[in-house]
Amino acid sequence: MADSAYEYLVKEYLLLRAQSDQYREMYISAMEGIKKHLLFHGMTKDKEDILFAGNIQFDSESGDEIFEYQTEHLKCFLGGMVALGSRAFGRSDDLPVAQKLVNGCIWAYDLMPTGIMPETLYISGCRNSDRCEWEEEKWFRDIFGWPDGAQLPMNVREATKLIIQHNRLQPPILEVANPGYRLRPEAIESIFIMYRITGDKSLQDAAWKIFQNIEKYTKVEYGYAALNDTRDVRTAKLDIMESFWLAETLKYFYLIFSEPELISLDDYVL
Repeated sequence: MADSAYEYLVKEYLLLRAQSDQYREMYISAMEGIKKHLLFHGMTKDKEDILFAGNIQFDSESGDEIFEYQTEHLKCFLGGMVALGSRAFGRSDDLPVAQKLVNGCIWAYDLMPTGIMPETLYISGCRNSDRCEWEEEKWFRDIFGWPDGAQLPMNVREATKLIIQHNRLQPPILEVANPGYRLRPEAIESIFIMYRITGDKSLQDAAWKIFQNIEKYTKVEYGYAALNDTRDVRTAKLDIMESFWLAETLKYFYLIFSEPELISLDDYVL
């Protein structure tokens, strides 16, 4: 449940022009822990190879891991961080991880009826596996909290269908814990960084699609408004425009469509 502490390990290393190994060592240690304990594949019908970072706690008595298949918009910083770390520290094997994390956030935007990712959601997925094949039964079990591998009774299956309908859940979403949108920058920052590192034009296309949806649903007479519910194309707008909308979100939208020489990541740390 923190973002800046981790992304600033690699950014501080770059800012100091590699004069200190402390931040490199801290980053590598954190990155190995993240890959081992936090990442999971989303279980999607279209077989997208996408990654998310969940939440983990440890039982104080047994030491057992307690894992939550939760993602949130704030965590979308991670793809950009891993991409920067891959480049800064010569960790080429981490670049595909970064791409899958970025693609996971793009996917979460596309999944919502508004085309905008909500603040917090839970996703049916798989840990410690390179593949996560779609299985409707698993999705139903995960929604209801039924044990893995156990057959769902008919009454539980019907109750799960009612939960899906009532909460407007789309596969493989388990819960949209916070459906709002606060004009956050994390996703577009990571898309921008990945574009600058790879030159993949499809990332510009994804950024433009996201921007158009934000423009459509959040623009008001005197600025842009946070949204109450990204699942509803008739969602109420909130009387809030956070400062990071101007300081970060729009900055990265501007830069991804600018020439790479403008604010080059070889010369600047954002």
